[in-house]
Amino acid sequence: MLTVYHSNDLGCLADLLVAHCRAEPLSALIPESVVVPSMSTARWLSMAMADRIGVSANTRFALPASYSWALIRRVLPDVPERSPLSAESLFWRIAGLLENIPDGDAFDAVRFYLQGRDAKRRFTLARELADAFERYATYRPKWLLRWMDGADWRLGAHEAWQAKLFQLLVAAMPELPHVHPSERFFATLRRDRTARERLPARLFLFGITALPPLYLYFFHRLGDFIPITLLLPNPCREYWGQIARGRTVGRVGLDAPDRASYFDIGNRLFASLAEHGRTFFNAIVEREQTAAEAFVEPDATFLLGRLQRDILDMTEPGGEGDAFVLADSDQSITIDICHGAMREADVLHDRLLGLFARDPSLRCEDILILTPDLEQYGAAIEAVFTSAPAERFIPIALASQHSLAETRVARILMQLIAVAVGRLEAEAMLGLLDMAIVRDRFGIAAEDVSLLREWTLSLGIRWGKDGESKALQGLPISRATTWQAGLDRLIVGAAIGGAEGDADPFAGVVPFDDIEGANTLLAGRFARFAQAVFALADALRVPHTIDAWSSVLAGAMDEFFAPAAADDEDAIELRRIIVALSRSAAAACFTEPIACAPMRWILERAIAGESSGRGRIGGVSVATLAVGSITPARVVCLIGMNDELFPRRNSARDFDLIDLHPAAGDPRRRDEDRYAFLMALVAAKEHLLVSYTGRDARNDTERPPSVVVSELQEAILRVAGLPGGADLILRLVTGHPLQPFSAYYGQGLTTYAMEWLPPAVQQPRPFKDGTVVAEVPIDRTITLDALALFWAHPSRYCLRDRLGITLLGEEEALSEHEPFALKQLDAFRVREALVEAAIDPRSNASHLRARLEANGILPAGQLGEVLLAALRRQVAPMVSTVFAGAGGAQHKIAVDMDIAQWRLTGTLHEAVGAGRLEWRAGRIRAADRMQAWIRHLVWCLVATAPTATTLIGWDGDALDRETLRALNGRAAGALLAELLTEAATGFSTPLPFFPEASFAYAQVMHAKADPHAAMAKAETAWFGNEFAPGRVESADPYFALAMRDQDRPLDAAFVRLAEQVWYPLLESLGA
Repeated sequence: MLTVYHSNDLGCLADLLVAHCRAEPLSALIPESVVVPSMSTARWLSMAMADRIGVSANTRFALPASYSWALIRRVLPDVPERSPLSAESLFWRIAGLLENIPDGDAFDAVRFYLQGRDAKRRFTLARELADAFERYATYRPKWLLRWMDGADWRLGAHEAWQAKLFQLLVAAMPELPHVHPSERFFATLRRDRTARERLPARLFLFGITALPPLYLYFFHRLGDFIPITLLLPNPCREYWGQIARGRTVGRVGLDAPDRASYFDIGNRLFASLAEHGRTFFNAIVEREQTAAEAFVEPDATFLLGRLQRDILDMTEPGGEGDAFVLADSDQSITIDICHGAMREADVLHDRLLGLFARDPSLRCEDILILTPDLEQYGAAIEAVFTSAPAERFIPIALASQHSLAETRVARILMQLIAVAVGRLEAEAMLGLLDMAIVRDRFGIAAEDVSLLREWTLSLGIRWGKDGESKALQGLPISRATTWQAGLDRLIVGAAIGGAEGDADPFAGVVPFDDIEGANTLLAGRFARFAQAVFALADALRVPHTIDAWSSVLAGAMDEFFAPAAADDEDAIELRRIIVALSRSAAAACFTEPIACAPMRWILERAIAGESSGRGRIGGVSVATLAVGSITPARVVCLIGMNDELFPRRNSARDFDLIDLHPAAGDPRRRDEDRYAFLMALVAAKEHLLVSYTGRDARNDTERPPSVVVSELQEAILRVAGLPGGADLILRLVTGHPLQPFSAYYGQGLTTYAMEWLPPAVQQPRPFKDGTVVAEVPIDRTITLDALALFWAHPSRYCLRDRLGITLLGEEEALSEHEPFALKQLDAFRVREALVEAAIDPRSNASHLRARLEANGILPAGQLGEVLLAALRRQVAPMVSTVFAGAGGAQHKIAVDMDIAQWRLTGTLHEAVGAGRLEWRAGRIRAADRMQAWIRHLVWCLVATAPTATTLIGWDGDALDRETLRALNGRAAGALLAELLTEAATGFSTPLPFFPEASFAYAQVMHAKADPHAAMAKAETAWFGNEFAPGRVESADPYFALAMRDQDRPLDAAFVRLAEQVWYPLLESLGA
């Protein structure tokens, strides 16, 4: 017997289910059987039963298709575990048939779809056809029966080749019965009492709003043998089987005198949204043997409740005596217009904080967030909600119907495959080590990754395993810039070390000189990681059978996943899917080898179709806006209600016969989505919050909302019935600015994110708000090189060398391209190396070139030789000058002195000749002057007869010279003490000392004493202008971080330091 309970409240239906279970309890060993539309509904119902009973146990939830097939197998054990007409079973069969399509005109359409060189094309077509045949089996089983008999239904050109393909499938599938197993199932039940004892004691169908005719027929007939209770969500207590949209009524002939009697319209909003449920509602009304109603009356004193009441009664507002005035305090429905997903999430977060503030009884579990695009908007919601500080933190629970593809282990496996089948670019390889479970597998710590990045950059690694891998790309065989060349240098360097950067090649390998001590172990782990990726890349390069692919993928998980992650629930599920692919292919007798590209696509599809099986309990629920995801909530939030996202378009391949020949009850995505919106509207108890991207973030042009949002606004106007309809909508609709820090917040708009309020409202939070690294002990010993590096870039030294914050600039980022020309920085490095080699009698020209090529600075081959020769000619004048100034000899002076409560140690290179000489194979920068000045001060303290220091640079056309006059020891010591004292402060908090800007300021002030002109010059160096468009100091990532939120970084402290530090140097220069 089929008993149907109608209710507009899913919670009320849950009460009825619990009441049934209490009134007629089953044995403790017999489970309750409940068929649900989705597993998210199952989870909600399980929690609802636990709330009402105290515990929810021994209840088996299942989907209609899987439950009916499992029940058939319980009675008929010879039925296969999976339906032979399921898409999973058909896929491999069709893929095998498409490889050897018979000759003849019948399959010309198939050959047309398969044309092209894409290896995945055959498998994508096989999947589409498998899905189509499964739908035919579900919604048009008579089509397949006639095709099996060699006849057709005259459905057009596409029917002919599909019918013949299905006949080939039937010939290859002897297990395929001529009739659906349900016929034999019911026949067996009628004649066999023992078979009937295998049925459950009773069955509940909960929350189902649509069923294909095949399953509706099955459950209706099953009701002849066991009690079946359908707990049906029904938004309207009137009969609405003939309700129709206004446009449907309009299609009836205009001259029909009784046109209005053909259909009921009732409530226009309901009629527009209810099309999807109407066919199922009629089918249930026709079959129900006992019906009962349990409708809940909405509170019609506020706008949301009034809309729900009109839908419940299927009435249109505006009748005699019908009046409704929107109260000023009524915020039951709000509509927010934003500039993208992130801003919608920002606004929603503020809306919910406001509700929590106004209603202390509201809990996170009372809120449901629904979105048409869970991937995009789920990420935005997670980013906004989880990053909020403790006082504004709202926990969220992303819907556990997330596919397995969204879990960590699946993402890592797919990323691993993508890297291995690619060119093995340096950035992509190191990206794998950003994931903890991969790092842990190879014993690499998180803090080691930045060092490995520096090594990779210094080793000149770009892409490719070795020279042979380049040959596979159609390029000449060359080991330059490959991983193998870099790793060879790394291992040789770890084994024998380098000699201050100029070690001779060992067995043709230039040793890497930047490795020592415990880092040798890290080098070995890094090499083992790279070799594991190479081995996987080799395995992915050749085709395999599905069974062999299963071993390759399982092996990859063993090799790259840390043991703890390998035992993760999602990892176990991922392994199960891989094994299931192998078994399903074997069952379909698919044994041919396939390449990596189609296998990767097959795996992605298999993973995307599986639930992760893991959901987070507690917090605000976030789910997809679909009928099976909607459960009652005090607050329902619809986010992302954009015209292009919702409702979805009815898309199908041009050969889909159901789409070409539709019938009542067919699944139509657009109607399903409209009905989901209706169910969400009915599910909201107190508040309905709607938002959409109504403004383009790039140009602020207007974008329309979803059509259902427009229909909701029209319904609101009809309900309120006010003459000023536009004013009413303005009360409900709020437009938000592009940025969360807009001045509009605090001037009409409300936000709880105080950090975004304008500066006039909030106090700025600068980076340097005191001693930021006070917890780092300051050693009172400093090397000469460290002091020089500090004054060359105080902010970088504080953040990188004291705090360990490494920011990659443009020149430091890893490149995936081989060097075919020299960047400005690389050209400078080559010039420096050429000058050093020219004045070093131990230098070997061939070794120098080998090292430059090995570091990825100089292109390999003839091109590198040409570039090197050109640069050698450029530096010839500097070589002559430096060699003559040094007098052919250099000495080192050890430095170890106490000054200003500091111990200064290091080595000073003394050039014997006309005086100390420092040089730079490029333009002399302010930082170079600063470093030369510090060494000059030390020179004046330690030399027996101090001399001038000459700084030589090269500006691209000619040599540039600057000479620092010798100072007496007392003056030099005082100046050095001042620099050490200021540096002590800079070790703890970034100093407002920017070498270029401060030098520009001091230079003008020292020459003219004009503060305005000096500051203008400094601002040009700091900010740039149209006449100085090059790289400016404020763009330096370390300065940008250190001075963030500083309205005037060139302030009084900047002026004081500029004058204090640069004036003595300028006087020494004679400027």
